[in-house]
Amino acid sequence: MSWCLGNKGEGIYLAEFDPRHGSMSCLSVVSNVENPSFMAFDSSFSYLYVINEIEPVSDDAIGKVSTFKVDRQTGSLTLAGTASSSGLSPCYIIVDKNDKYAYITNYSSGSLVSFPIEDDHTIGDHVQIIKHSGHGINKERQESAHTHSVILDKNQKHVLVADLGIDKIMVYKLINDKSQQQMSFAASANVNPGDGPRHMTFDASGKYLYVICELGSKIHVFDYDGDTGSLEKIQEVSTLSPGTDIVNHCADIHISEDGNYLFGSNRGHNSIAVFRRNPQTGLLTFIYAQPTYGRTPRNFSLDPSGRFIIVANQDSNNLVSFSIDNESGRLNKMSELEIPSPVFIKFLEKI
Repeated sequence: MSWCLGNKGEGIYLAEFDPRHGSMSCLSVVSNVENPSFMAFDSSFSYLYVINEIEPVSDDAIGKVSTFKVDRQTGSLTLAGTASSSGLSPCYIIVDKNDKYAYITNYSSGSLVSFPIEDDHTIGDHVQIIKHSGHGINKERQESAHTHSVILDKNQKHVLVADLGIDKIMVYKLINDKSQQQMSFAASANVNPGDGPRHMTFDASGKYLYVICELGSKIHVFDYDGDTGSLEKIQEVSTLSPGTDIVNHCADIHISEDGNYLFGSNRGHNSIAVFRRNPQTGLLTFIYAQPTYGRTPRNFSLDPSGRFIIVANQDSNNLVSFSIDNESGRLNKMSELEIPSPVFIKFLEKI
């Protein structure tokens, strides 16, 4: 069972996924959810936090985050509360493993914001706002800082932020005291000028960080020191086959359940780049780019078994499921489901 956001459709769609055949069917929809674009569950899958990416038409067009209570048996959602994202164009949210804090990036504000999660599981008033400054070489896309994604490291000691506007990965140490948690600058790492880092993922060991770059169509691989938060780049690879000449903007990135493959989505080329991954060294080898049978694969997700990938093709209004060949890493198309402008997929496991 999975939730899918359709930001030009009716709202949040509940779909059922059959892992026996890789088939999908739409069950229900939660309507009147304002431009949902990203979401995160708490650790028990009992509450869902949904970003409302309000268009920044004015300085007071602050984004929002909505909290929904989840019925674990049926997948139905009940709105529990709405809070400010304390910035413009929120685009990413995560929740720590103890369900104590949520972290949101506000793209247009170039900010990282931390929030407490209240006793009723809703988002409280912000604890801290860190605003980035600077710009990149791409005058249209990097005129200012644009915080795009945020993740926690394996030991929940640091928060890492990919800033597309300034071509940096920023690392902040989490400092816990008796009152409220604070974030303090720990380290940073650069990607190539104009590459525009977007999304990130760690491998299971927490030693290697993988960053997909929206503007440069590349993946940067970093060796990560969990004690200090420092990053050392050890590789960069293209998400496109050699000689490919096309306007392309990368989006999402995930590692297979067994850790042997890494996948990244290409918008423009409309494909999933498949890499073989060396678990010992962290290094990647490009295998091929699998067409997604749709346009603009903004997001994709692995099912809980790790045997399938579901791709959200935003501009062709369809989800497409693929099985993963564990021997070759190749993706085999299984089924399609029509969803209006899907932008994000999250799986819910039943009790």
